[in-house]
Amino acid sequence: MISLRNRKLKRSLEGTISKLHGGRDFSGEIKVSVYDIESGVNASVGGNDSGWAASIIKVPIMISTLQEIEKGSLTSRTKLEVNHEFMLEPWNYVSRLPDKSKIGVKELIYRMIVASDNEATNILANHIGIERINRDMWELGMENSMLGHLLCPGAQRYTSPMNPDGSNITCPNDMVKIMRHIYDDSFSKLNSRVRANADKFLDISPPHLLDTGEFRNSYIKAKAGYISDPKDGEDIHEVGIIDDHLVVCVMLNKVKDAWFFDRGLSDREGESPWAFPVSKDGYFQHDGDYLMDPSCVQGTLSGMKHLPGGVIHRKIMNTIANNI
Repeated sequence: MISLRNRKLKRSLEGTISKLHGGRDFSGEIKVSVYDIESGVNASVGGNDSGWAASIIKVPIMISTLQEIEKGSLTSRTKLEVNHEFMLEPWNYVSRLPDKSKIGVKELIYRMIVASDNEATNILANHIGIERINRDMWELGMENSMLGHLLCPGAQRYTSPMNPDGSNITCPNDMVKIMRHIYDDSFSKLNSRVRANADKFLDISPPHLLDTGEFRNSYIKAKAGYISDPKDGEDIHEVGIIDDHLVVCVMLNKVKDAWFFDRGLSDREGESPWAFPVSKDGYFQHDGDYLMDPSCVQGTLSGMKHLPGGVIHRKIMNTIANNI
């Protein structure tokens, strides 16, 4: 029975994605993976196809950090030195701290997951080691994922046969696996404390794209990612767990059209269609420039008003809701 439901979900997702590709002048890759922990229903379209990971790679970096804490090589209170050699954007909270100042591991994880602070990510990844993080990912079955470099200009590149240019890559199936290691008791290889602590950070990381369509009022823990490249286009991803049982990852790679941002078609009348608040101060991306939307500044990350997702995500999420 489950196999029939799997096929139905897969066919429906394939149909939706085909229409999205063909209905407008869309240029890009749409990849999806779904796993329902309660029923076992699962499906993917392009699920093993790797692409630039953007900030969803921060979930396995968090797991490696929590594993190091569990081993005793770190504690949540360990202070690590701020090194602006690892700076990507000067407006990130950690990038505004004095060089050589120190910040605790727990706050660095918080900044990395909830505020998507890139310098916080780099401090953690540099301390743990890129090779260690990759081994951890591969041991958890993330065979098509690799951290190739820190998130800053001029960083050393780590390459492999599957990643010859040393990019940060992942795929929807791998991201669903890492979420299942956190939330699926029958699947996880992680220590219970690692899982519990990972959940604490994801629980305060609000969705930006998955909470659309039929899932607008659902309880979602998620991590979004966005990068823009003038040559290759934009990468827009989110991985999350819905109502504590439905794991979903949607990855859009090499998107060269802007219509996915749902201009004039936002879920909530009067709200901006832009999809990604990426810092505590409410910055979000618009055509390569970071702007501030005063409506997203609420004083705390947990109170930040998120912005609605795009046409692609709404259609995909509705397809999942109607077939799961």
